[in-house]
Amino acid sequence: ELVAVIMQVCNERSEFADIPDGQRDAVPTSPEELLQAAAGIQITPSILDEVRQREGVAEIFSDLALADEDTLNLFETLDSDGSGTIDMEELFEGIAKLRGDARRSDIVAVNFMLQKVYSELRELRQDTSAFVEKKEQSDIARTSHIEAAPFVSRDSAGKESIVSCPNGTALGG
Repeated sequence: ELVAVIMQVCNERSEFADIPDGQRDAVPTSPEELLQAAAGIQITPSILDEVRQREGVAEIFSDLALADEDTLNLFETLDSDGSGTIDMEELFEGIAKLRGDARRSDIVAVNFMLQKVYSELRELRQDTSAFVEKKEQSDIARTSHIEAAPFVSRDSAGKESIVSCPNGTALGG
């Protein structure tokens, strides 16, 4: 039922005007045809908001055992790849994961994922710090042999003067 409402909203929107009329207005007669027809649809936040506001959709979400608070930010929850659109696969997988109450195993799984991410971030920070330290040492080693070498500078009038840096390195030389 939800897929049918999504298709109805998409068919009514102007960004789907390039779909041939016969194809746009065709009503699938079986669930398989409905899913096949909806397979290429990319759902945007505005489409999902419009779907949520349609009559009967709250009942569909209730029948799917989705909590009301889960439907408020449904798009952000379902856009698992962060692409800005969700396809039917993301919709079905996300809704299946949202069904019912959180179980202890869900909370433990999230805790393990967070620990892994934290560990990887800590390792990345250590690797980055080691890289920066090696780079600084390399830069120091590369420039430590440079002596105070004077160079000639010309002002706007063409007058030459010899200049060297206060730290002992030569500018421009």
